[in-house]
Amino acid sequence: MIYVLHGEDDFSQKEFLDNLRDEVGVPELLEANTSVLAGGELTLGQLRDVCGVVPFLAERRLVVVKGLLARFDSFRPRRRSRRSSSGQDGLEKWAELAETLGQLPSTTNLVFLERTIRRDNPLLSNLASVAKVREYRPLAGDILEEWITKRVSASGGKIAKQAVRKLVDLVGGNLWVLGRELE
Repeated sequence: MIYVLHGEDDFSQKEFLDNLRDEVGVPELLEANTSVLAGGELTLGQLRDVCGVVPFLAERRLVVVKGLLARFDSFRPRRRSRRSSSGQDGLEKWAELAETLGQLPSTTNLVFLERTIRRDNPLLSNLASVAKVREYRPLAGDILEEWITKRVSASGGKIAKQAVRKLVDLVGGNLWVLGRELE
């Protein structure tokens, strides 16, 4: 499965990624079956090679690519000129990304992990046909209060509405701090 996780809510991104790590199998083999790649200098060939590796004594393999889409976030189509733009050359090298990823082994979970990226990002458009795109926006209002209530319930506890509102007033939408406070 291929995922694009992007947005300002890195807490929820991490939780989703942790769930994918659990799918790899026994914790002792997690490191052997996980690859984390920096997208800044990554090539399509390198990505294809890493994703093609078969899991070692596990059911799944996890490949996380950080910051690849952001690399092309400022790309703007330009008129043809005599001088070639390095950004355009770089983008052309990724033109076959969706086709390449369509051939990944079914045992590989590939995650593109990004902060905030533009909606018109050319790689995001390319990946939309083969990946599940999840945008993680900061929680606020009723959704944040519901998140707190569910988190407490999942831990086997109960919390009063006034306590939920007080937490939101004092902490705001920082899920990292809220998570620690709820623990």
